[in-house]
Formats: sequence, C-alpha cells, structure tokens
Amino acid sequence: PEITDDNQFSVNYYLDDQKILFRNDTINSISSGQHHLRIEATDDSGNTSTQFYAFTMDKSAPEINIKSPTNSTKLSDRLDIDFEVKDENPDYSVTMISLDGKAIGDQTAISLANYTEGQHKLVIFAKDKANNTNQKMVLFDVVRTTSLVPQTKNNFDMNLILVIIAGVIAIGIGIGFAVLSRSKKTSP
Repeated sequence: PEITDDNQFSVNYYLDDQKILFRNDTINSISSGQHHLRIEATDDSGNTSTQFYAFTMDKSAPEINIKSPTNSTKLSDRLDIDFEVKDENPDYSVTMISLDGKAIGDQTAISLANYTEGQHKLVIFAKDKANNTNQKMVLFDVVRTTSLVPQTKNNFDMNLILVIIAGVIAIGIGIGFAVLSRSKKTSP
C-alpha cells in the first residue's frame, strides 16, 4: 500500500502480530499458509492510521494425480482420462490437458480412431492463483484390437503338419486296400 502524508511519518509492519522489518526479501521469508498483516503509520503530530490485511501465502505447486491412463497402458478405441488436481488454495486457476502436444480442452473421453498406432503423450498442466505450476505426463500406447490378442509362438511349420496328416491318411488308405485285397483272396 502507498502511505502519504504532508508531514514526516513512521511506519510499523506486524505480520501475525509480530513486528517485522519490511524489506524487498521479506515476502520470500513468509511461510506458506494464512497470515494477517497490520500496517501502522504515525505522523509527527502523533496521528496514527492502521490498515489490516488477510492473505494466504501459497508457495506450493498444485498436486496432480493421474489415475487413468497409467504409463504403458495399451488402448485401442478410446482414451478415458481420470485425474485430480489438489491445491492448498482450492480455486486453482488453470488446468490444461494436452495430447501429443495439442490442447484438448476439458475433454476426458477421446476417440483414438484418428491416432496412429504407437506411443502417445498425455500432459496435464495446472497453475494456481499464486502462479505455482506443475505438470504430469503419461505415455500410453495405441494398438489396434488385433494387436491386443496375444500372439502365441508356434514352432511347427503348418506345411509340415499338412504333409504328416496327408501321409497318415495315405498310409491308412494303403492299409485299408491291403486288408480288402487280402480278404478277397482268402474268400471262397
């Protein structure tokens, strides 16, 4: 605040009822939390004016908790974003969500139809009224549904299996003919 008087005056500052010397670095030494500042100005004639101020010193960045997706999540059709921002001053002023570097507003359910397969980056940024900032990032993968089915490693060559089956069938037919022709020779 600006203090003016036609005469000389003195000023005393009280932070939470403790007298302080107000200098350029005083603000940096104030702890986080709610405080009360009292300013008393007294002129040479003994006239005193007092002003009271209540304020919150906020030195903490907002906390961001991304519940979904988590790192390395594999998604195919839709991205559902679930997060919360906490701050000691609950009226945080800005929260931004970006996907691959592009702001997506306040969307929390996004179709992945137009996103390529591979890794994508979700960033949530928060800034509180004291201009403290924080951001959290999650990397997730877009995979198409066919890629979500686990691939089993088959060590057998399908052609080899078909040749074996054909061979068994051929041997069975050969044995069947041999049995039939033998039974015809032995019948009267």
